[in-house]
Amino acid sequence: MKRTITEAFKVVDNQCLIIDGYGYFLGKNSNRIVVKQNEKTVSQIPFDDINCIILSSRSAFLSTAFINEACRHGVGIVIWGNGSPNILVASSRLSAFVEAKRAQFDAYKNVKGLNLVKKVIASKIANQTALIRYYSKNTNKRAYFEKASRSLNLNVQNVKNIDGDNISAVRNSILMLEAISSKIYWKCFIELMHYDLNFSGRDTEGVDAVNAALSYGYAILYSLTWMAILNAGLEPFAGFLHTDRPGKPSLVFDLSEPFKQRLVDRPIMSLINNRQLIRSVGALLDTRSKKLISTKIMNELYKKENYCGRKLSLISIIQSNIYSTVSELKDTGQYNEYKFKW
Repeated sequence: MKRTITEAFKVVDNQCLIIDGYGYFLGKNSNRIVVKQNEKTVSQIPFDDINCIILSSRSAFLSTAFINEACRHGVGIVIWGNGSPNILVASSRLSAFVEAKRAQFDAYKNVKGLNLVKKVIASKIANQTALIRYYSKNTNKRAYFEKASRSLNLNVQNVKNIDGDNISAVRNSILMLEAISSKIYWKCFIELMHYDLNFSGRDTEGVDAVNAALSYGYAILYSLTWMAILNAGLEPFAGFLHTDRPGKPSLVFDLSEPFKQRLVDRPIMSLINNRQLIRSVGALLDTRSKKLISTKIMNELYKKENYCGRKLSLISIIQSNIYSTVSELKDTGQYNEYKFKW
């Protein structure tokens, strides 16, 4: 008996599909995606019901007919390598926004790029503060967390006050304030955890369960941000704060920063404090933990919040935020900072 798409995979509202496991094959039959595992059909899904497919599996095969049909329907395919987004397959029509790219490249050399980075990092630090305040409301260490929050708020202002001609001239100053803020934030994060999971702070190469969970969650966020950047016509490999390197989608890393705390850190804190055990083997999560985290994050994506005077789902806010990035770079509008309410 075939399972429904929601039963078979980690998917919410039939929009984003995450496939994680072994022996998967994705093909097409007319206007439907055919998903097989170990040569058995497990689901058939209309292309029109999906806008993004994330393949975190190390063993999945795609037919060229499936790839062509996905591109024709505007379905982006994000393929992970070593636990993070590595390849994005999408229609070439998503790259046909020359004006946006020219504005992006020009902004790197002038104050526009700097102003954008200042707003992005100020939003990130403000959201770090919001998460600390959200979880410290009923603790017996309120004074400790209030002091940390004040320090972070000061750094928000310090970032906004940085002056320079372009991002290259002041990158180190911004990175220093970001690093100081992150040190304060992760110390508070540890204090707010109800259980000791041998987590001593964020380490991208850490092998403990919490770092593995954060890396997995951020990879989902990066995949979604990458698609949103392509939809807006920007170049994902040309960042501002994160420096360029072959194969590194540096703009994806830049524009993901304000959403990490709400979409990934908060759900993972919730899982930990509600005794939802997260286990890893080395730096890799076990299958149960991956399903637990991806389901939690995907559920959060479709919760609605106020953003720029409208009630939008978080996934819509991410796209709207990146559209506003284009407006800022082209001088046709302003970057709308995302700050979640605590």
